[in-house]
Amino acid sequence: MKSFLLPILFFFLTWSNLSFSQVKHPTDFPPRANWHELPLLAKDTVVLCMKYYFMSEDTIYFREAASEQVVKLALAEIGETDIFYGKDLHYAQIEPGFKVKNATFYTYYKTAETFLYGSQKAFQQARIEAQQKELAQKVAAAALLEATPMARLQTFMPTEVGFILNDGCKILTEGYVFLSGDKYFFKVADQKMPFFIDTATVLYTQGIVFKKNYPFHNHFGYRLAAKSWLCLVVVGGPLLIAGAGALAMWVTSTGASALITTTGGGYIFYVVLKGAIRNVKRVNYYKRAQQYQCLQT
Repeated sequence: MKSFLLPILFFFLTWSNLSFSQVKHPTDFPPRANWHELPLLAKDTVVLCMKYYFMSEDTIYFREAASEQVVKLALAEIGETDIFYGKDLHYAQIEPGFKVKNATFYTYYKTAETFLYGSQKAFQQARIEAQQKELAQKVAAAALLEATPMARLQTFMPTEVGFILNDGCKILTEGYVFLSGDKYFFKVADQKMPFFIDTATVLYTQGIVFKKNYPFHNHFGYRLAAKSWLCLVVVGGPLLIAGAGALAMWVTSTGASALITTTGGGYIFYVVLKGAIRNVKRVNYYKRAQQYQCLQT
């Protein structure tokens, strides 16, 4: 009996810590190549379906790409697509208290909100504006290269990391660099104060990769959530690990299983804690940062 419970214990520990670190399941968040296009008949737009789930009462339920939320949309509003919708599940006919086969789908049916064209339109407009801004930056950079002698332009050494601005100013960054809104946040050597610069002023970068735009500029709740998450990790993580170790000891009656369980849980806790600390560090950067004034020309 104890040998049977041990695999269940490790599965629970792994599942709990993955949920703790907020890992997105690849089944629900597939790559861009697997998305579907849903052309709306009454609107001049295309809705991007990240993941199709099911149909009920001639309404489909799917994960919309822009918001990454599960929404619903009537088939009467959609043109021809490449999705096989399957049979109508008729969840509206299920009586209260009846046990459904797929509880997740039924939860989506009860909680999914109707897709709003306005939010998609705003998303597309923001994407168009971002593309236009990027194009304008490239045009300005090309014009600067034509107008400025190459001898006056700053260059990077192979091991240097930082920015070169449109006016030729060179900034060497030290430590973590991130993007929030239309500003870059960073630190420079021998300076405790973090700085920021507008993205429009940057000609090019070296050694910096921005994987995400952190919405600190317009979401107070996002900043509050970062600190709340760190507190939850610090308080709840050790309790979860200690509980799992004690359970492993009780199930197997051996100290080795408890050691293995706590060691594995401790590593996962370290990874999650490291990410939480870095997120709070970004928030502090954002709150304290001053605009960088370049003295080089």
